[in-house]
Formats: sequence, C-alpha cells, structure tokens
Amino acid sequence: MPLSPDLAGSSTTSTVAAPATAAYGRLSVLTQWTCTAHIALRIPPEAFTPPPKVWSVVVSLLPHAEQPPPDLFVRMERLTAAAFGQRRKMLKGALRSLVADPGALLTILAGITLIFTNKTYYLHAGWLHFKLLIVVALIILHGYIGIEMKGVQKGTSSLTSGKAWFLFATVLVVFLAILIVTLPGEVYLPH
Repeated sequence: MPLSPDLAGSSTTSTVAAPATAAYGRLSVLTQWTCTAHIALRIPPEAFTPPPKVWSVVVSLLPHAEQPPPDLFVRMERLTAAAFGQRRKMLKGALRSLVADPGALLTILAGITLIFTNKTYYLHAGWLHFKLLIVVALIILHGYIGIEMKGVQKGTSSLTSGKAWFLFATVLVVFLAILIVTLPGEVYLPH
C-alpha cells in the first residue's frame, strides 16, 4: 500500500517503506531484514489533543524466525549508516571509507608478508619496495585530501589555487610513478 505524502516522512512509516521511495532508509533496511513489518492501523489527527498536522500509524512488527547473528547485525548497522548517512552523496562515495582504507592496509600487509616469505628475493626487489612506497604515499595523500576537504566543508579551511595546484601536482607525480613502475618496470628500474 503506497504511503500518503503526510505519512512518508515519519520514522514510523520508514520501517515499512519500499526501496526507491523517499522514506526508505537505514531503519527500513534493518527493520525489514529482521522483521515482517506492515501498517496495522492509521489514526487521524483528530484522535489526539492537540491534533498533529499528520496522520499517525501503528506498525506491526513480527520478528523473523531466524535472526542474524549479533556480529553480522553490527556490521549491517555500520554498512547502512555509511550508505544512508548522507543522502545527497552517491552510495559509492559513502561506502568508500569502508573499502578504501582497509584495502590499502591489506596491500601494505601483503607486501610486507611477501618480503618475509622469501627474504633473499624480495629484500633485493626494488620494484616491490617502490610499489609499497607508492601505496604509503597514496595513503598519506588520501588522508591529507580528506582533512582538507572536511575543513572546506566545515568552513574552517579554504581551497586556495596554490593548494589546488599542489594537490594536482602531487597526484600527477604519484600517477606517473605508478605508470613507470607498473608498465615497463624492467626498463626504468635497475635490478
């Protein structure tokens, strides 16, 4: 049953909202993942004193027989918080913090693990050291840009043309370093 405009914004009705509707959000996902939810009763404003400007509803929640384990529920809460925390941003941008930083950490750990699995080869493999250095540089650059952008959003910092050119040049240098190492690494890096 579609929700009327005077119900669509309330948190109670968001528990039963369908995907791709204005009311669909974090509460909808978590509630519908663990329960069967439906509107059991609609109450007109005149039933209350003083009458509110919107209709009220009673939502029936019937828990599913099988519930997710607590650790999975906590992870789902994190995921939905990231996905629905800032509606104006794309989902890809909202989920980046859940994937990008752990991915970079895993890359560094994998490189260090490689070095310790075959020390005689990898301790003398300049290409691996250079790639790990690039990953560390990207992590530092990512953190710096994140701090700068938060400052710009809060109004405590401004992105001057000098900062913009510095960031552009830094990204360009890191990009060129990646290009040199990954494409013809044998030609440009000495053994």
